[in-house]
Amino acid sequence: MKPLRHLEGPLAALPRENVDTDAIIPADRTREITTRLGPGLFGNWRYDRTGKEVADFVLNKPSWRDAVALVAGANFGCGSSREHAVWALADFGIRAIFAPSFGDIFKANCARNGLLAAELDKTVIARLLNMAQEPTQCRIVLDLEDGKLSTITEDIPLEISPSLRDALMSGRDEIADVLDRSADIDAFQQRERLIRPWVYFEQ
Repeated sequence: MKPLRHLEGPLAALPRENVDTDAIIPADRTREITTRLGPGLFGNWRYDRTGKEVADFVLNKPSWRDAVALVAGANFGCGSSREHAVWALADFGIRAIFAPSFGDIFKANCARNGLLAAELDKTVIARLLNMAQEPTQCRIVLDLEDGKLSTITEDIPLEISPSLRDALMSGRDEIADVLDRSADIDAFQQRERLIRPWVYFEQ
């Protein structure tokens, strides 16, 4: 996955709670491969029934067309385990989401695909939502090495587990970690063959 160490750009505000994975990427827009899902992000909100852009949706506004992060209400990413939701965000260019809470599976999928899903206090989220809706104030800087999110008015510390921080910064997922331990896995299997040969019985 693509490493995430430093991120700078517009922060888009989505002041809604319980944004589910079907809202993030509607089912009828999941037929494309992962690198073509960005156009379907928030498809039922970004476009009307004729396919025309809805002018007042945040990601269609000039100041946020190149948004690199989202700030949203509680329980963002709830609903199904649809990994396409994370792929669509990443393909659009969103690398970080800030909310008071997330759907558990969605948050895990973010970590596995190089996106930061950071839980922040509701008062901090309220300030970010207000700031992000102003074109002259919406730019943020995310520095994972220092563990902070910077706006034009404040530095916000981020509580990220060391393992997630290292994985995001190095661009390593769980598969890479397993492959790194292939020698240990082979050694374990060899020992197991001696201890429990019946498990490995081959005709």
